[in-house]
Amino acid sequence: TAGAALEFFVMSESVLSTFSREQAERLQAEGLARILEVISLPVRTLEDIIRQECGGKSPAFLSLDIEGVDVEVVKSTDWSCVRPAVVCV
Repeated sequence: TAGAALEFFVMSESVLSTFSREQAERLQAEGLARILEVISLPVRTLEDIIRQECGGKSPAFLSLDIEGVDVEVVKSTDWSCVRPAVVCV
């Protein structure tokens, strides 16, 4: 959706940075990484990205790595509009 944004937790170990507050706080509590900062990042729906970046045609292969919110994106996607042959999460 236009204008939507989510908090992104920048971790001291950059590969552990995430959109998930729960995951960031758990990593910090376990001493695996520190939360360096929380920034607001603009976000778009998968449908919007495909419409704008793929000319509305679903890609044959879709790989998702969305820093801790992969399951939420899969659940919130209207799969009647987005029809890739293969989805890798």
